[in-house]
Amino acid sequence: MLWLGDFNRHHPLWELDRNCHLNSTKENIQPLLDLIQNHNMEQILPPDTPTFETAANNWTRPDNVWLSHHALNLVITCATDPHIRPIHTDHLPIFTVIDMPVARAPPEPPPIFITLTLLNLINVYRFDFNNPLQPNTSKPNVNSTPK
Repeated sequence: MLWLGDFNRHHPLWELDRNCHLNSTKENIQPLLDLIQNHNMEQILPPDTPTFETAANNWTRPDNVWLSHHALNLVITCATDPHIRPIHTDHLPIFTVIDMPVARAPPEPPPIFITLTLLNLINVYRFDFNNPLQPNTSKPNVNSTPK
């Protein structure tokens, strides 16, 4: 399971020390902390990694990325890069690379085409009017012409 986005919550587990005045109240942060613990999630964006620049040019961390504990070995990287921030944005993009192998179905064999003429086709599906309830059990010869 992967959770990522702007959670708009600040906590000492991920926020810079200088931003302790932004820490969410226990009432606001506890539901998120409970979910993280109940689902055995691990924070994969390193602590103290800023993701948001305020109007006062202060960097904070309202965005986060959590991954199921059992999938941690799949993480290649999770980081931000302030140098490639898109224009007119205040949040930084978070680059997360996860090695997720995808099982591929085996290829289907190509169809087998048989060239049939109309006469051959009639011979193959010949209906026996004398015994209409009996299936045609004779083996058709697709290379012969009907008689």
